[in-house]
Amino acid sequence: MAERRRRAAGGRREDLETSGELLWPRRRYEILSEPKGIWREKWYSLPRKTARPVWEAGPPAPWELEKTEFTTRPPGLFGFVSEDPWGRPHGNLVKVFRVGWPSAGVVAPIEGSPQELYRPMKVAADILLDVQRTRLEETRALLRFVDRWGVLGVGIPGAPDFGADDVGLTGEWLSRLGHWIETLHALKSGRETGTTWAEFAGMLNEHLGGVHPSVCVTDHGLDRTFRADRLLDALCFELWDQATEGKRLRRCPECRALFPPRRANQRYCTRLCANRPTVRKWKRAQKRKKAMADREKEG
Repeated sequence: MAERRRRAAGGRREDLETSGELLWPRRRYEILSEPKGIWREKWYSLPRKTARPVWEAGPPAPWELEKTEFTTRPPGLFGFVSEDPWGRPHGNLVKVFRVGWPSAGVVAPIEGSPQELYRPMKVAADILLDVQRTRLEETRALLRFVDRWGVLGVGIPGAPDFGADDVGLTGEWLSRLGHWIETLHALKSGRETGTTWAEFAGMLNEHLGGVHPSVCVTDHGLDRTFRADRLLDALCFELWDQATEGKRLRRCPECRALFPPRRANQRYCTRLCANRPTVRKWKRAQKRKKAMADREKEG
């Protein structure tokens, strides 16, 4: 797997311009419960849909009625416009619909916060670990995840390229990724699960459309790599990588996240988790020493 990672990264020397790999922004983010600032402008500039005649139901959610307006018919023969008995040009009464603002709000970058570009495909395995550790029912935890890795790039319902992500969609996708990792672990372990290998393969194929083969420049010429359109696509590609490798996933005894081990004796997902038992043992020893010192003083 390490060799595949090096090849996917494009060799020993590559720069940001020639790698062909996804560069994804991360900043400080906030949840906007209603449109404001630049995101209000972007939301109001989204295309509308119209329904005519006026009694038609119109498009389903997330589209919502914005207004009803009268549109005149185009000029007829010789450019004349006929009028109704009240002197108005003949036309149609139509309903105008716009994409609704998500009920849970959107995750948007804080205006003026510094932006950093990074390559998520290099650290996608670490991001999937963070996905599993994030308590999705806590808004602060979801914001911490987005602050660290950026938005997934799912946009809002009706406008997937909006630039800020629907909070509800973000939570749904993170939950889905966590469920897929657990499903993959069960399948590789040969345990009974509600999903078959064929169904899991179909799911992966459905969500790999945003990943494209590419080439990058190295010391030895060109090497192959993969380009993703969004952070979500990079995570789906990482899941594909883990699914198609022969190794089984291993559950970290510390944080309980599933990870692909890099060596046969690797028990913990990260060095941080590996150090935690040692730190706890040291703290207990310090606590016992302090208790013994206090008893000696009292005696």
